[in-house]
Amino acid sequence: MKNQQKGFIVPLLAVLVLILLIGGGLYLYKNKKTELPIISTDTEKVSTNQINETTDIPTSNKGIVVTSIKPNDLVKFPISIEGYLDGKGWSANEGEIGVVEVFDENGKSISNQEVIKTTTDWLKFPTYFKSTVGDRQMMSYIKASTGFVKITSNGAKNNEQMKSVSIPVRFK
Repeated sequence: MKNQQKGFIVPLLAVLVLILLIGGGLYLYKNKKTELPIISTDTEKVSTNQINETTDIPTSNKGIVVTSIKPNDLVKFPISIEGYLDGKGWSANEGEIGVVEVFDENGKSISNQEVIKTTTDWLKFPTYFKSTVGDRQMMSYIKASTGFVKITSNGAKNNEQMKSVSIPVRFK
């Protein structure tokens, strides 16, 4: 009986490895475009699928630089968000630069909104910031393998449009 089980396990493992290799190759091929977007200034919720299919998203700096995560980074909760404002279009107000939230690949929120606070004088550039979003318990509920971290500016003042940055990520 034990010899039959050993003879069954080896082919089963070989088939599983083959499926994982093919699936991984298809996933990498499908998602190789995701390195394009770093910054999106729209105010709508954008799913990772929409980002993958868009080739004209601006990648220039819109006043905010996120240094703690890069597009397509493998992340787990809690996610640390750090960076700085350089004074070219995004500003802080009363020591806050906006909110951060994490979405799955379908645009469904999978975290709470967290306020991003400045760590340096918010009236002088560069203005550094730091925040943490999500918790370890939330990580266990994530069913998707990809999503995005979205940073949205404070409420618009003087008829300014709200700004947002969407960074595609992969979940551990």
